[in-house]
Amino acid sequence: MDTSGSGLVVGADGWIAYRTKTPFDRLPEVPVLLARTTGGTPEGSTNGTALSPFRQSHCMINRLCQGCGEPAARGGSGLLHVLVATREDGQPAGWAGYTDMPPSCAACALSYCPVLAERGRQIVWAGEADVCGVYGYTLPPSGPRYLPDRLVLLDDERTLSATVATRFACDLQGVRKAELDEVRALALAEQNGVVGPGRAGVPASGPGRPVGSVNAPEQQAPLSLDKQDPAALPHRP
Repeated sequence: MDTSGSGLVVGADGWIAYRTKTPFDRLPEVPVLLARTTGGTPEGSTNGTALSPFRQSHCMINRLCQGCGEPAARGGSGLLHVLVATREDGQPAGWAGYTDMPPSCAACALSYCPVLAERGRQIVWAGEADVCGVYGYTLPPSGPRYLPDRLVLLDDERTLSATVATRFACDLQGVRKAELDEVRALALAEQNGVVGPGRAGVPASGPGRPVGSVNAPEQQAPLSLDKQDPAALPHRP
């Protein structure tokens, strides 16, 4: 079925799709459609000022660092995460609950980020960080105008099949503040090859590579997704 005016079609399986497909439209773990970026394919070094739905979702599902694409740091208290310290309204941000911030290695947790520079950072260990849903724009049956950006849980397959996901979300539980000294020590150990990113005490092995540095097809202009294009969202690291 052609969802007129949206640049999308509905397949025989009931899931929306782009008319012209690319390898970066979906992940094998979750069949939800990913928004396309206006800058081309997700390859090369990461860009702290723009969101790549493919990179973000790949990091979230595989528990890779949002900055460098290596395995995120793990410790006795769980997985390392960097969260914003203040909400957009200026109030202190919480630690636990839903977040669209993938985990981090120790070195990247201490690195510069444009968004965190404006709103501050808080580094935490999360005992649980289960991927629970996606934020995105849903195309209702009456289409083609999208419903506002919202969280769609993974168990809501009916809504998920009609959603263009801009980023994945996980549910942080069992959260405690990470001490800067322990993060700095872990970052130094990673840098010196004493431990590899991912788990304290595991020797580093294998070359690092940015998330998405795979053989990419020819760059294609993004399809128009109605008047509000999910591919043109502001950055959320």
